Amino acid sequence: VQPAVASDATASLDAQELEEQGISVFEVHHRGVGTVQVAVNTSEVQEKELACRTLMQYTLDVGPLLVPLAPDILRAMEPLLSTRFLEDVRLVASWMLPRVVEIMRDAWQA
Repeated sequence: VQPAVASDATASLDAQELEEQGISVFEVHHRGVGTVQVAVNTSEVQEKELACRTLMQYTLDVGPLLVPLAPDILRAMEPLLSTRFLEDVRLVASWMLPRVVEIMRDAWQA
């Protein structure tokens, strides 16, 4: 979350409006900086996690049928490996990438 974006968003909306939009606001105290407000779009986080878990399930269920989509899946999952605050998303992405590569390898060898 970029501090300028978070402060602009919270300045124009009250806490209830933010919650209705799926945004949680937390105050965090940093030594030497003071108290900082952090806004997290929790609904977006949940959507990413659900999408990753759905792709993981498709990988388990239909495996070889995903070969035409495998390059797109790899491109979509790679940046999720470095997602700082979403451990579940990182775990699913790190599990999926080798499985998708295996699916592609198996299809190529067949």
